[in-house]
Amino acid sequence: DTETESSTEEAISILVSSYKSSEINKDVHNEVALLSKKQMKSMDKNKGHAGFFNQCLALIKRSSLNMFRDLGYYWLRLGIYIALALSLGTVFYDFGTSYASIKDRGSLLSYISGFLTFMSIDGFPSFVEDMKVFQRERQNG
Repeated sequence: DTETESSTEEAISILVSSYKSSEINKDVHNEVALLSKKQMKSMDKNKGHAGFFNQCLALIKRSSLNMFRDLGYYWLRLGIYIALALSLGTVFYDFGTSYASIKDRGSLLSYISGFLTFMSIDGFPSFVEDMKVFQRERQNG
């Protein structure tokens, strides 16, 4: 048993010493040094934050992609808005030009603004999640 261990250790030491003296080892060390220099240069360039325009584009792209993928957030809302537009369009179809129609237009605008306000509150949880990601990325630069 000790004979096989010593022969194994000898074989390992021979392999290690031959690798250390080989051209492949020198090439690997040179490549590692070259990559380390490139990484340090790229890290120096990326120390600053992205510009305001790039940040806005990245956030708009991410938010749009999340909304597009989420059935309840985007597509269901779109269906609700279309149904609301059609139903309000049929109810308030021929207003007329009398003074009573001014009151009807005011009622319509009040209803729509109230409905849109309450529908926008539904987007608040996703905004909180986006803010967590934004703060983490802001801290990481």
